[in-house]
Amino acid sequence: MRYSDIHPTFREAIGVHEGFRKLGFEASDIYVTLTEDGVMLLVLHVQDKEFVVGAGVVEMTRDAWIGEWTRIADAVLDNSVTDEDLEKIWTDSLPYQRPVEFALAIEGKGITLPVVAEARRKRLN
Repeated sequence: MRYSDIHPTFREAIGVHEGFRKLGFEASDIYVTLTEDGVMLLVLHVQDKEFVVGAGVVEMTRDAWIGEWTRIADAVLDNSVTDEDLEKIWTDSLPYQRPVEFALAIEGKGITLPVVAEARRKRLN
């Protein structure tokens, strides 16, 4: 699967997911959903709080969206998407383009960033 085969909203969702992971959050704490209006959302649910990021809009049924997200996620996981294309997806994403704002927005919800907590622990030891 090539970069151009992936709808921009799904590319942004992959990038936001990667942004959460790079901040140290577990994949199991990140959820993807679709609103009735077709807005694709990524939800970080940790520390009894939620942080929601909109990835964009898709015009498809919920079943088609589930199928497409599954197809793309499987392609990423089985390395059918090249490292070059994954890098482009990452560098095009909101967390890469605006890392400080992304991290501060999460912290603004009262969520501690795992990478920050780990750095503090290391500094104190």
